[in-house]
Amino acid sequence: HVLQLKVISDDPRLQNKFLLQTWSQSRDGRVRDVSRLMSKKLTCAQVPFDESRFNRAAETVVQSQINYLADVHFSLNPGRPPTTEDMNGDPEVDVLSTKLVGMHHDIEESPSFPGLHTMYHLYTMEVECSGLPHSDFTSVDFERNGGPFAYGWKWRTLPESLDILHSRAQALERQDNKRRRALQSQTLMVTDNVEHLERILGIAQRMAEESSTSSGSGAGVLGPSQDVSEPIPGP
Repeated sequence: HVLQLKVISDDPRLQNKFLLQTWSQSRDGRVRDVSRLMSKKLTCAQVPFDESRFNRAAETVVQSQINYLADVHFSLNPGRPPTTEDMNGDPEVDVLSTKLVGMHHDIEESPSFPGLHTMYHLYTMEVECSGLPHSDFTSVDFERNGGPFAYGWKWRTLPESLDILHSRAQALERQDNKRRRALQSQTLMVTDNVEHLERILGIAQRMAEESSTSSGSGAGVLGPSQDVSEPIPGP
């Protein structure tokens, strides 16, 4: 169960725009590109889900993910990760309203267990907030396990988001094709090496057989009971 939040602002300058997360940085400094709405996995312990429970979950997600704000150029220093004392929590960000706008199911094959399919229950809520920056920004999440984590946020319209997702899909397709070509090349190389090894083993086996045959013939010249150390009698 995954809760997706379409976060909008009450600022008229941001009309028809919502927050899109574009990158995520972990405590060790690694950055991962993403293009998604604010989201949170829900546990089965929270079942059954209803709108009031979704509202509480949405407020919790907003408070944890965009409570500590920084400018768009901020990044974590792995040698000295920030603490809550280093950053001021932003009490001006308030959730004004929440609304469940959609739910659907998605079935995907597990990347870890081929042949096993997983059903995802996706719930989308529209969350209106006040006090958010009117320009792109970074937030720091101190509540997620293994944190802190830094998130990059951009204000985007629906057409802009679709363009981003389309570009990302094309990039992933190019990467997949590149991996596929590399795999095919490596498969051909392995096949050639196996054939080469088989030829070498065949040659080595024939040489061993010829050597064994030659040794057997040589032993027959001396005779089975003649000691090569005995002197050969004279005439």
